Amino acid sequence: MQFIIRKKKKSVRSFRHPWRWLAVGGGVGAVIGLCTFLFFSKTFTLDRIDVQAAGSLDPSAVRSVLFTIMEERRAIFFSQKNFFTFDTASAERELRDNFSLESLSIAKHLPNRIVVALSGSPFRALWVS
Repeated sequence: MQFIIRKKKKSVRSFRHPWRWLAVGGGVGAVIGLCTFLFFSKTFTLDRIDVQAAGSLDPSAVRSVLFTIMEERRAIFFSQKNFFTFDTASAERELRDNFSLESLSIAKHLPNRIVVALSGSPFRALWVS
């Protein structure tokens, strides 16, 4: 009676094509690099706010409201100073709450500019003393 002892072959299948691992690692690195560039680089940091105000509205007051909105954070680590994370809906809501407006539009222009066009409604009452 003869026993045949077979040795287990070492699995080299996973290392047969190292280019697969390089491609996966390169793809993951590219996605991380793109997200870092889009959300955390200075290229898309909003630094120009153009206010086109009609009527008796003060453009510096509108800018100060927008700068306070930009100081807030979305989620945990996304600053609203970024072009892609700036929330125009909350900015419109905040401006409508602070000012008496007839029309309001907020447009974002790549890479770092916001244009706010607004017109104030006329005063509804005058206080005379």
